[in-house]
Amino acid sequence: MCATMMQSFCLTASDDALLPEPAEAVATLLFAFLHDSYHGPFGHSLDRIGDVVLSDEGQTRIDKALLNAEIVEAARKTGDLWDLVLFVARTTGSGPWKALPTHKASHQTPEAFALSIVRFLRLLTSAPELARVAPARYWLRELVDSQIDSDRIDYVLRDSHALRRVPPFRERDIDDLVKGARIAWSQLALPRMEMGEEMHLEQCKVARVHWPASQETTVEEFLSFRGGLYRDVYEAPEKRSLDEMLVHALIWLCSWELAPDGGEPSQEQIGALLRQLVYVTDDELFHYLYEIGTRTGFRIPVALVHDVAVGRPFVEVWRRGIAVESLDDAAAAAAVLFEECEKAREALLREYRLVSGATMLGLDLTPGLKSLLDKCRAVLPGIPNEAHEAALLFCLERNYGRSFRRREQLEGLVWNRLLATPDGAVRDLLVKELWALHSGSRWDCDRSPSIQNADDLLAYFRPFPLVFLSIPWVPPHGVKNVELAEWARELDVLFHQGAAAVSVERDLPRRRRQSIYPISVFLPGRLASHERIVATVDDLMQRLIYSLVWLYPERARPEGYEWWAVDLPPVALSFSKSVK
Repeated sequence: MCATMMQSFCLTASDDALLPEPAEAVATLLFAFLHDSYHGPFGHSLDRIGDVVLSDEGQTRIDKALLNAEIVEAARKTGDLWDLVLFVARTTGSGPWKALPTHKASHQTPEAFALSIVRFLRLLTSAPELARVAPARYWLRELVDSQIDSDRIDYVLRDSHALRRVPPFRERDIDDLVKGARIAWSQLALPRMEMGEEMHLEQCKVARVHWPASQETTVEEFLSFRGGLYRDVYEAPEKRSLDEMLVHALIWLCSWELAPDGGEPSQEQIGALLRQLVYVTDDELFHYLYEIGTRTGFRIPVALVHDVAVGRPFVEVWRRGIAVESLDDAAAAAAVLFEECEKAREALLREYRLVSGATMLGLDLTPGLKSLLDKCRAVLPGIPNEAHEAALLFCLERNYGRSFRRREQLEGLVWNRLLATPDGAVRDLLVKELWALHSGSRWDCDRSPSIQNADDLLAYFRPFPLVFLSIPWVPPHGVKNVELAEWARELDVLFHQGAAAVSVERDLPRRRRQSIYPISVFLPGRLASHERIVATVDDLMQRLIYSLVWLYPERARPEGYEWWAVDLPPVALSFSKSVK
């Protein structure tokens, strides 16, 4: 599809300066081929533990990080990617790019040609750099990564057949759309951060793909249909639940594989092992997890793996999201909260001078935590009541959406509070269902301690927080910088009329109360079947979020501090109904 689109766009280009060099054309086709080649098993499912796999809390897209690392290696003429590019450079005469009308023929040696391919491949992975260095080639990136690109067209058509969902457009409509597209110059807003300044947007003139204005309806139907696939399939609660079950089992089993005697492996060790697993197939990953689980006798993670294999997800029992139209207001309210909390945090750190020194001296930092949280909570009355929920959710998603390790802390807190509930009826239900989960496992657990009573049972399950939190990430400045809600970055879909860019007034079919991918809480089906347990989790989540304990700075937390033991006071405010 990428080669077809490139050929069509090149043949209709109004200016030879827009035509790619041979190395640029080959690099674009390689980019289309490679950008999916570094997905782990189950596609993007492992992105939920991207910070663990890559040992970098800011990283979530494993495939992009691995591809960028391979490109860096290829620029040094080493690695598998370099071998592939060199092979392509030596065999260009028989490749799909032979028929492309490029700017001029290449007279480079194969090695020099390969280096040119790698250099442009690196540019393609960075939209801002490509726009600044080669604005006339920006449209090549849009063939592979845009709202309507070759990959999205392929998987939308493929999945519509596989899922038996009839799209509102025909494949012939997509063919006509591609044939009618043109390359034209247009303004693009790019983020720039100067030294000592806040990030701002600058306008840059680049060559971009423009779709025929006469087929505006097809564009809207395609984008709306793709948004429905994300909402109902790719990011449906059942799918997110299975993803969380898989990655939790994977982390637990890999940790025990590295430390069979009960020690705690380092984050680097776990990340190194997981990076090897990124290259296995779905079946190979299942085989590996079953092998570890049955060999070590850890029945809970293996039971999770089995439930994923047979399609038996946990149940979503709690969900809150920020409505699309409220996201920018939530960001503004969150900025106020962040500013005040940062002042309180800095005051806390000044009070203790160096936190590491306080920890070494054995000083109790718990009073500092209470002081910090009291100051943070005092900020809330200054935020309009209707913005409380959205601002807190925004802060929580920004702080925890990119870190599995940090989300684990929240899960441990909620799970331990659930197991320690003072409600005797809820405790009895938990004991009953956890005992059924334990005894109903198909895998004998030779290493499990002898369970004689309810206290033993709860102690056995305590290290395994079977309450999974799915938390998306939001950027600091709302929807202006990245795609968050549904499919709509409408300003990034451009139109032309007679090869000239035109502005089309469109009423895109947004659902006014559609939320961004929401925060969800999942429980095993047996636990989720009891209203009292679900109500307890709902109460714990409200208290967790409004207590602001998750704003406590990690580097000010004493070593060995039982984070899940912090105070979760009752709150006078309560969440409104879930945004569905």
